[in-house]
Amino acid sequence: MSSPSDAASPIMGFLTQLSSPSLSAALREEVERLLLEALHATFGGFDTLEEQNELVWRALYDDGADGVRVSAFKAFIFFFHGYTFTRCGKQPPFRTLKPHELDFLALLAALGSRGARAHRGGALADDHVITLERFNDFWFPSADGRPKFSFCAAMELMALVWEYWNDEVVHGFITGTQAKEFLAAKPAGTFLVRFGSEGGLTIDYKAEAGSVEKKNIIATQLKQMSLAKWLHTMDGAERLQRLHVIFPADHPGHPKDQCFPLAIDATGYIQPDLATAGGVVEPGADAAAAA
Repeated sequence: MSSPSDAASPIMGFLTQLSSPSLSAALREEVERLLLEALHATFGGFDTLEEQNELVWRALYDDGADGVRVSAFKAFIFFFHGYTFTRCGKQPPFRTLKPHELDFLALLAALGSRGARAHRGGALADDHVITLERFNDFWFPSADGRPKFSFCAAMELMALVWEYWNDEVVHGFITGTQAKEFLAAKPAGTFLVRFGSEGGLTIDYKAEAGSVEKKNIIATQLKQMSLAKWLHTMDGAERLQRLHVIFPADHPGHPKDQCFPLAIDATGYIQPDLATAGGVVEPGADAAAAA
């Protein structure tokens, strides 16, 4: 078997070609095909998080910067997302990561969860450098089980809510600030579902009083019960009435029953204290304080 450094070597070359604005549509399509083949060839023989992490780092590492530049990071994550689900047996077409989602993931990788939440300067510059320490923190779940964002955990979470993710019912990777901006002018009961910057899913909703509140669901809870069932049965579920739609801006939203039909779920015992409301953990709850 080839070493990680040998296997990862072609990827950066393809990413560099794709960054060229002068690349024709036909040539871009061919380079994208070759890149996906390189991803399959590179990662097919390496299954552990540690091996994949080393491959990604070696593929994107820039000697001159002593790290990974944001431009290379975003280009890689865009394609790695599709490759991963192809490998898992999902059938294309796949939802692609949008520019604002890639910007947010770059913030998480470069600054960490706390730094990304505090950041107010817009997207990072393309030449901003992600250090190895930050990259490892972005890639791996916490060793001690504390709530934190991990790209690998987020990909597993996508698989758990695949139909909602791929149909763009889940908003994806947006900040808490963006969620509040989306919901600010919406009527009470409007909600959205996003990936939390501390891991798990966060449900932001417009409360009767006019504030934007949130509820959090961690991955282990989604293994106990589907997202649709949580949204219908968790504490305060009656406050979640219409799913927010980004475009057009004046869209009234879709009824929760239409987007998350409860009838498709198998029945099961419901533990009402397995959710958080407004960021406050209910007694006995095992929930992540997602941002």
